Amino acid sequence: MKQFILNALILWSTSLVPYLLPIMIISRLLIGSNLIYRFLRPFSFLCKKMLHLSPAGSYALLLGFCCGYPMGVKTLADLRSADAISSEEAHYLTYFINNVSPGFLIACVCHDLLKAPGFAIPCMVMVYGAALCYGAGILAMHRHRREMADFPDMTAKTSGSPYGRKCSSGHTTFLTFLDTSIEDSITQMLKIGGYMVLFSVLSFFVCHLPALSAITRASLAALLEISLGCQLLARLSVPLFWRYLLIVVTLTFGGLCSAFQSASYLRSIGFSLKNYIKTKAMTAVIALGLYLIYLFNFSPSYSPTDFFVPAHATGSGQYRAIFSTDEVDFGGQDRVSERYIYYTKDVPKKGVGFEVYIPCRTAVVFKRVGD
Repeated sequence: MKQFILNALILWSTSLVPYLLPIMIISRLLIGSNLIYRFLRPFSFLCKKMLHLSPAGSYALLLGFCCGYPMGVKTLADLRSADAISSEEAHYLTYFINNVSPGFLIACVCHDLLKAPGFAIPCMVMVYGAALCYGAGILAMHRHRREMADFPDMTAKTSGSPYGRKCSSGHTTFLTFLDTSIEDSITQMLKIGGYMVLFSVLSFFVCHLPALSAITRASLAALLEISLGCQLLARLSVPLFWRYLLIVVTLTFGGLCSAFQSASYLRSIGFSLKNYIKTKAMTAVIALGLYLIYLFNFSPSYSPTDFFVPAHATGSGQYRAIFSTDEVDFGGQDRVSERYIYYTKDVPKKGVGFEVYIPCRTAVVFKRVGD
């Protein structure tokens, strides 16, 4: 148990504190001064067009996808405290804003654990693509019900009061806000470290449960905490693509440790922890769906025999059709075999992929089945 706790403290002190603590302090200062919204105008414009977000919501989205757990919901809580974002927008963003950091995904998981740097881009597509797909789906559903319009820009209401306070001396206001930001950020980092220690203890007991297979212990540990879980999943004696798939699901879900780290921020937003865990589980299911390749041929007569299917997002390897609308059960002619294995190749000017026969007026789903 001692080694599990030491590993958690080492990870917290060497990776999270030097990385997250400065970001937390600077983020609080930027939110208080309203300066960040001026620098993010191009990004805010894109977010408004695509997701109907306000400038403050765009800033929270950026930190949530770039800085890792739990910066997404913490930024939303800070924005709500500064009255810079509406409760409706904060509630909507909570569905998909909390994600693993790209640095952990690329350097730690793909490079160090899997020893497969080429998996970095496909992994990012599935992890972040699943979150964005879920967010877009929530937005489309609410807009269809006419429950959600464009989110209002509330930063103008606080622009005349830097750092949320008015006083005769601007230096005093800044120093007071700086002290508060540092104190709050240190408190939050200590809380994150405490949860990491707690869940490392729980992971120790899970890893020493009798009569459980290695894959079961690794999966349960990943459900609790992602850093140890990813290490155990990467050591499994299963094909690389299965380890890769399990790790993608783990990173997308985030583990219960990150959920409990986010609990206090969720309460200030008005989002229940139970609902958050359900949301992350649904996002993980979507990530599994992105691991498949979907091919549609809507042509009434054209049936290419050598159609090139790109496999950049799912990686090179072996593929097999697992579903086809051309099956006899659906009134088709069963021209797509589900036993045939397709091998990817690197084609100049096209990239990595494989060639297939796709009959007209059919849809086929392909799954990666080997390295």
